[in-house]
Amino acid sequence: QTQSTWGIVHGLSMVDEEREETIDIVGGHSHHFLPDDDGRRILKIAHHPREPAFYRALSNSEDTFLKCVVPGFFGVVEINQSNGAHEYMVLENVIAACTHPCVMDIKMGARTYGEDANEAKIAEQVAKQHASTSGKLGFRIVGLCSRSSNGSVLVQGSKKQCKSITVDTVPDVLRAFFTQDKKLRTEVLRFTISRLEKLKEWFSRQSSYRFYATSLLFVYDAVEGGHMDVRMIDFAHVHEIKDGGRDEGYIQALDSLLRFFYNILSIKSQSP
Repeated sequence: QTQSTWGIVHGLSMVDEEREETIDIVGGHSHHFLPDDDGRRILKIAHHPREPAFYRALSNSEDTFLKCVVPGFFGVVEINQSNGAHEYMVLENVIAACTHPCVMDIKMGARTYGEDANEAKIAEQVAKQHASTSGKLGFRIVGLCSRSSNGSVLVQGSKKQCKSITVDTVPDVLRAFFTQDKKLRTEVLRFTISRLEKLKEWFSRQSSYRFYATSLLFVYDAVEGGHMDVRMIDFAHVHEIKDGGRDEGYIQALDSLLRFFYNILSIKSQSP
């Protein structure tokens, strides 16, 4: 099986069917996660106390919509490992319902550091914003994996490989993720747009949090008619809003992403 032009141009891997390679963590660090026994939950290391604190606050909240777009939270456990004891959050595995999961991780917002970041962290993140699409588009793709209907991996992009994605190549990468066996999965794309529109509506009226350096995880089953989902993840830099404003950075990122998705649908409707 030869590599496609898309894979070569964008520096992302095209995987031979014989390899049957599986990506469990897209866009993140796999050594920060542990599976549970039945696969319905994952254990994510709690590097920053702000993340489990956010999950606990949400558990006690009456915000039913936000609870639907955030992975389920089942508490914190301490696990003894060779390098000492570590706290892990027990979270819903959002791809568990998929037979052959296709997953894309997009970091949302032009600003990717929290309000408590030191000067070194700010400088590091500002450099990443300028070197990626975050500064211009308000989001950047940090990982993806798409599969054919028989489960073989078609396109995958690690966190390192996705750094090669530019403003000019973002449309092709997004389209490729929703394309399976040379066919655009329009039903998945329409579902995704609908979910983002609802998320934008929620952000337009909420004044509780600003979500820095969080991601949206896009999930669909390569098996037609299977599971589809869009979830917010990574909450180590979520801060309460104290100035009465909104999370304008996230709203702008959603607007930008929606423009790309609507354009993909528009091009599809114009094709013969």
